[in-house]
Amino acid sequence: MRRELGIARCGLACCICSENQNCAGCNADTCPDKDWCENRKCTMEKGIGHCYECKIDCRKGILTKIKPYAFTLFARRYGENALLDCLERNEQNGIIYHREGINGDYDEFDDVEELIHFIQTGRRTREEAGIPSMNEARSLLEEGGRMNPGPWIRHSKYVAEAAGKIAAECEGLDEETAYICGLLHDIGRRFGVSYLAHVYDGYTFLMERGYEKAARTALSHSFNRKKMEDYIGKFDISEEKQEELKNLLDAMEYDEYDYLIQLCDSIAVADGIVSLEERMNDVKSRYGYYPQDKWDRNMALKEYFEKKTGKDLYTVVLMKSTPEH
Repeated sequence: MRRELGIARCGLACCICSENQNCAGCNADTCPDKDWCENRKCTMEKGIGHCYECKIDCRKGILTKIKPYAFTLFARRYGENALLDCLERNEQNGIIYHREGINGDYDEFDDVEELIHFIQTGRRTREEAGIPSMNEARSLLEEGGRMNPGPWIRHSKYVAEAAGKIAAECEGLDEETAYICGLLHDIGRRFGVSYLAHVYDGYTFLMERGYEKAARTALSHSFNRKKMEDYIGKFDISEEKQEELKNLLDAMEYDEYDYLIQLCDSIAVADGIVSLEERMNDVKSRYGYYPQDKWDRNMALKEYFEKKTGKDLYTVVLMKSTPEH
């Protein structure tokens, strides 16, 4: 962070901008945007140094964008030094101002007050509810793919895509939360080829990072009836860890995100979205069995979300579609 560069007149953070490393800041004659910046011109005409000093709360020029507008409001409320302190702390904690081109972690908001809260605390509302940011979730999955390459990565993306699309049609469900939970439901596979161990490893991995909500669905996705004996595959963890999982399941009260990821896990394969019957028959052919109660429960989940959306499930998720993210 180059704190001496401070905050631009419009609210953008010159101090942590990586777009032009040779730029000397908003007030320098070398600023590449000085000739067209409406906010620079307006503040200079008014004899003030920043938009946050103006008594008029306007959305002129670049203030039409949520990031500079939120930074301006923050500086107006708490002062520029407080804003610089928060940005410096957030940068030290791994929050990125420019991650891809000019976009970064401060660009993922569509609500000004949520962004101001993020500047103050370095945490998103979803993170406080146990959900990582979209960037963090994608990063974790990409890292997992490098550690243990395999079809589980594409499967996870299809689960996420389906979960997001269904959630978007359901009152009370958040599309991005559903997508992130779907993306990370199999994150335990990052540690290698495993069976029940991937459930235990995924749950503990996410819990260690404070992502309790995502950890829940990493655990619950394999147990649509909350019964350990329904797990299809090898029990490749110790009896002590099995007992730990059983106790966790017994203590959980499933919510609609648990149900949603269970359902989407049961319609997603590495090549796309298929029918429940096709997916369950595929599992049955590979393992030699599929518990009838587990099968029936998946069908009931399909009916539940069809009733909630008022639409045919496969119309919503677009069978054989390609991951969008």
